[in-house]
Amino acid sequence: MDALSARIQQARDLLMRARRHVDRQRWVEALQDLAETARAVDECVEQAVRGAQAAGVPDSEIARRLGVSQPAISKRFPRPDRRRRRRRADDEDPAG
Repeated sequence: MDALSARIQQARDLLMRARRHVDRQRWVEALQDLAETARAVDECVEQAVRGAQAAGVPDSEIARRLGVSQPAISKRFPRPDRRRRRRRADDEDPAG
């Protein structure tokens, strides 16, 4: 997490410099750095969610901790065991 914290601080520093100097290039650099930081944060969130799911934490608890809805977690991070069940149900012939 130290590398991620450093990346976030770097993005904040770029924003502060861009605000002080109202320089187009500095704003572009800040945007690029923020995009890279957002991708890094997304990767960390995914690892944390997958780890929590593997440890048996319910999606409702994960959602509450991340400040999003439970359906948002289930959609973005479907559990492998649930995907298999749905697939089997879809494969069944409704005519029986």
